[in-house]
Amino acid sequence: MNKVAGANVAGLTAILLWSLLAILPLMAGDVPPLLLLGTACSFACAFLFVVWCIRYGNIRTPLSYITRKYFLINAGFLFAAEVTLIVAMQAGDPMAAYLALDIWPVFTLIFTAIILKQRLYMRHYIAAVLGVVGVCLLVLPDAAGVETVTLEQTMAAIFFGLCNAVIWSLYSVLNNKFQDIPADCVALPLTFCVASALILHALVEPSYPLHQLTTEQWFAIIMLGVLPWGMAYALWGYAMRFGDIRMLSIYGYAMPLLGVAWLLAFGYAALTLPIIAATVLILASAIMGSYKTQTEVS
Repeated sequence: MNKVAGANVAGLTAILLWSLLAILPLMAGDVPPLLLLGTACSFACAFLFVVWCIRYGNIRTPLSYITRKYFLINAGFLFAAEVTLIVAMQAGDPMAAYLALDIWPVFTLIFTAIILKQRLYMRHYIAAVLGVVGVCLLVLPDAAGVETVTLEQTMAAIFFGLCNAVIWSLYSVLNNKFQDIPADCVALPLTFCVASALILHALVEPSYPLHQLTTEQWFAIIMLGVLPWGMAYALWGYAMRFGDIRMLSIYGYAMPLLGVAWLLAFGYAALTLPIIAATVLILASAIMGSYKTQTEVS
């Protein structure tokens, strides 16, 4: 396997790991969002610090790459993105939450036009409409296919899912300015996320007995930190440097489908016609919004 093929495999693996965000927060149970974030991210930091030691032989080298601007943007946006993701997934309608946060490519287009001054074409506006229609389908009566899900839970899940999409897309556009900083340097901003989450948990959330968590809950928390919030960052950074970005973009289209498959497989949602239609529309929105015509490339 050559270097490009290996990097493509790394990118595909990262996407598979990120799709686990659909179920891992749910498997963790009723752990308060800030406590879950702080605990899970601590495992992500530990994993990435081990990567530092293996890759650089010390922690001084990666720290030398980190600028103040990089730290502030990554710490602030990652903290907000992870909190809104957990709150959305725990709101009571995980399928609606996951599909809503997967509309982030539409917001990325908007921020790209505003911040990076890149032109939007007709397909971008069509993609935005498709994504909005897809999200609207999620609030139809009985869309979740689960009798215990209320409209209020669905609306809360969609609201925080959309908040996550906005935050993540803005973070992605701003992070375009840090291409010369290794991806695994995100360990330091994640350390800030851990400290902030645990302090805020102590101030605003009720105490929670972590020692009473089941083995399954601890497994979900550890995997949440090590896989989507730890390993995936390092793998994706390697893939974006040495892989075929066009192929990696195609792989990315599978993320909504993978997340929906996880939710269905673990019984957190039922397959209904509105869910199928919303998935197709949001997937079509992401593909249409990301695809570049020959005229645009030239």
